[in-house]
Amino acid sequence: MRPAPAGAARHVQLLRAVEGQGPGGLRLVQQPVESIRALRQKRFSWSGKEADGLNAALRARRASRTSFELRATFPAGTEAGTGWKLEGSGGTYITVGYDPRKREIFIDRTHSGDTGFSPQFPARTAAPLIPGREALDLVVLVDRSTIEVFAQRGEVAITSLFYPPEGAMTPQFFAPSGRPGQISVELWDLASTWPAPR
Repeated sequence: MRPAPAGAARHVQLLRAVEGQGPGGLRLVQQPVESIRALRQKRFSWSGKEADGLNAALRARRASRTSFELRATFPAGTEAGTGWKLEGSGGTYITVGYDPRKREIFIDRTHSGDTGFSPQFPARTAAPLIPGREALDLVVLVDRSTIEVFAQRGEVAITSLFYPPEGAMTPQFFAPSGRPGQISVELWDLASTWPAPR
């Protein structure tokens, strides 16, 4: 086993707002803090039913930053996984989605970039979720080498670390069929909180 990539970031989470919600008993939910809105840049918005049209619009957007916020609602489906493939350079990608058969939200970093320093690193992380009849509501935050996923308004939250190659990532939607139902997407680049060098 070799060391993690040189200069690799440590596992850093964004600040979260935690609160109790009902009905049906007290339940803790986690969501990104409201102040993250001040970092948003270059808004992208799309609504429709054709995955191909959404993906073409996302490719044409030409992302320029390694940090972004993706908010999306779409049907959970019943056949196979539905969600997002975040594509990096050199054929790398990290997958975020919902598996209706296992009833779970997942992050799969198997092909996310540099994974060879440990046999345990190329892994799939999952958490149980039963959305019922509601559309799946996902918030995905990527900050260089950290990815955070919030499902159903914070009912489930997962954080993972990955080591992608240099360059921005392009989200691409996937579903068992090209017409999964109504998809609504908002996407922003996120500015750095570090002061600009003088």
